[in-house]
Amino acid sequence: MQTDVSITSVAGLIEPEVRENKSKPLHHLSDSVKTDFLAGRMALKKAFNQYLSKKKIHPLEKVVIKNSQSGQPYIEGYETLHCSIGHSYGLGVGAVAPFRIGIDVEKIRPHQDSLANYIAEPKELLLVENFFNDQTDKITLVWTIKESVMKAMGIGFKISPKQVKILRQGDKFFEVEVLDPIPSYWYVRPVDAEDYYISVAYEKKYEQKTSVDWDSEIGISSANA
Repeated sequence: MQTDVSITSVAGLIEPEVRENKSKPLHHLSDSVKTDFLAGRMALKKAFNQYLSKKKIHPLEKVVIKNSQSGQPYIEGYETLHCSIGHSYGLGVGAVAPFRIGIDVEKIRPHQDSLANYIAEPKELLLVENFFNDQTDKITLVWTIKESVMKAMGIGFKISPKQVKILRQGDKFFEVEVLDPIPSYWYVRPVDAEDYYISVAYEKKYEQKTSVDWDSEIGISSANA
């Protein structure tokens, strides 16, 4: 099994991508929202074609992305694959896997303390403290960890972020428990991508078969199982 995560920006590439997405009404959106939307979809297309290449399947020129009733993206013709998209301030990320996968990206920026109280318990903030370095933005990191898990589950914010509990910090990952309604357990691997934090989540049961390697030089991470 293979998981591929692609990171890309769409600066200068909005117009051709708009033409590909005529079925998706974008005209009413601001330029920044359009950029984020398209960045995420381009990243998913790239991740999907990387996935095909590693399976020794020729990449597709046309990749059609649709959304399920729950809002999760999927690739037309490859509905058995699991997909996830994230975007923030012009950067899009996409993930493809044969098992449930979630990805989130957030630009590192100041947040009010009230957000921390909404999404996390004090002990969770202590767990992520200094994960990257002594300048780690705890609130942004916790946000990406929890949202990546909720995306993988396809539930978004249908549950409180506090129901997604960070249990412990491992070697470059966090173990997370979700209490909704049957407990499930996840591994989340965050990366510091300069001005952004990116987190990839997958179920703990796949850990023995999965390794995540981030390549900051070319902006791609892959998890191979």
